[in-house]
Amino acid sequence: PVNQSQPPLYYDFAEDGNLAVCGSVVSGKSTTLQTIAYALINRYSPDAVNLYALDFSSKMMSAFEKAPHVGGVMFENDHEKIAKFFNMIQSILNERKTLLRGGSYRQYVQVNGPTLPAIVILIDNYGAFKEKTAEKYEDAMIQLSKEGINHGIFLVVSGGGFGISDITSRVGENLNTVLTLSLKDKFAYGDLLHTMQIDMMPETGIKGRGLALYRKRVLEYQTAIAVRAEDDFQRMEKIRQQCSLMRETWTGKIARPIPEIPAKPDWATFAKLEEYVNLNQSGRYLPVGYNADNAAVYGLPLALTFCYGIYGSRMSGKTNFLKACIMAAMDQESSEIRIIDTPDGILSSFRPYERVSYCSDEQGIFDLFSQMIPVIQERNGRKKELLEEGCEEDDLFDAMKADFAPIYVMISDFAWFIETVYDSELDMSGAIENILSKGSMLQIFFIGDLALEDRPSVAGYQIFESFTGYRTGIHFGGKTMDNPLLNFDHLAFAQQSKLEKPGVGLLPDRREKTDPWKVIIPLVRSLSRTQGKMV
Repeated sequence: PVNQSQPPLYYDFAEDGNLAVCGSVVSGKSTTLQTIAYALINRYSPDAVNLYALDFSSKMMSAFEKAPHVGGVMFENDHEKIAKFFNMIQSILNERKTLLRGGSYRQYVQVNGPTLPAIVILIDNYGAFKEKTAEKYEDAMIQLSKEGINHGIFLVVSGGGFGISDITSRVGENLNTVLTLSLKDKFAYGDLLHTMQIDMMPETGIKGRGLALYRKRVLEYQTAIAVRAEDDFQRMEKIRQQCSLMRETWTGKIARPIPEIPAKPDWATFAKLEEYVNLNQSGRYLPVGYNADNAAVYGLPLALTFCYGIYGSRMSGKTNFLKACIMAAMDQESSEIRIIDTPDGILSSFRPYERVSYCSDEQGIFDLFSQMIPVIQERNGRKKELLEEGCEEDDLFDAMKADFAPIYVMISDFAWFIETVYDSELDMSGAIENILSKGSMLQIFFIGDLALEDRPSVAGYQIFESFTGYRTGIHFGGKTMDNPLLNFDHLAFAQQSKLEKPGVGLLPDRREKTDPWKVIIPLVRSLSRTQGKMV
């Protein structure tokens, strides 16, 4: 207006980075964020931009929940959803750090086009967000505000200003631009705009009216509303209808949804998750279920796994977990799966599939381990070479992974297996004892199911002692105090005595605070049509 000209005020995220919208109560901050979100979803496709919103104010962002650009909208009582969101966004940031390899998001898009969507995180009322979440995500916000821009993750936050009870200084110092709305005096505007060269004050009493720093000049601006409507409610309804129509007509990829654990999780749905696919292809994990804390995909850390026990009472979900391990192993292109089953044929449905070797009697067990001996000798030789060449133990797993395909030995009933081996007239117990005591880091993994009711009958056998001596595994059915084979000291007494539903696994020895202690295993109903190939 100072030049008798009223062109649109644009905001360029790629150029200007993170944005803060600051103003007094009822000044139009929520409407501004709504307008920004509306502008983004109408100007760009979901291929180019994805949005996530944390609305701790008037819930105006709820109108965007069904837009294909929007991966999720969270409110103050959505504690689990918020935790899952921050876990997901941290994972995305790490993925992008690997992909961009020190370059910037802008450079990547210039070379590759919009193949990697920009992510905009909108937080309405940052002070309430911080208070209601007990500052649990402050460190994450500081990291996102610092590192996000270079990796295509941008913040838009609203608040009364910068301070201990509002937008904190450590986050605020990384918010490159501030839009101001209806502040008390010139000094308040100058403090947020970082200049006292203010020649005008915005007209008072008008929502959405404020000052913005534009090309080193402070100019008055008026925030537009997203769509014309009689009131906020009707405007939200119009936006909601548009977003639903967008979702119905959009045929491309939508924004990555905030992960959640289905009420009745099943393997077919789980195995389609992008996180499952990426984790399995890494070769470092065997993804088997959901982290109960944040719904992230949990995978057995193979670098820390050689003999892995599946413990608990009968009918607690142990066999289903073993089937999940087999399904995940079959999804690894080069893996070999060797199944040792009981005569009852618990795992017989896997028998016809490519890369699966199956046995269910003592002769089959003898043949399986006889065939493994030369394989183990070859891999042991390579392991020694790598160590002699100076390969650090931390790097040994990756070095062996580069040379050899993984072999998974799945045992459906470990007590039956032990009794069969030691009762057999075939001489194989010594060889198996030797393999289990010395065969780690060979890209060979033993996973066995043991009902705790059967433990007394096989305790003391060397195979049992060697296998369980690694103290790695998972427990089903709850009452972990009944399981002396795994260390659950990190759990409170009430948790150690609590029963769990079938399919809920408890993990021992949390090495990091971020490690899960409870995992939800999806139900493996049957092999999917695309799972493996028939022999």
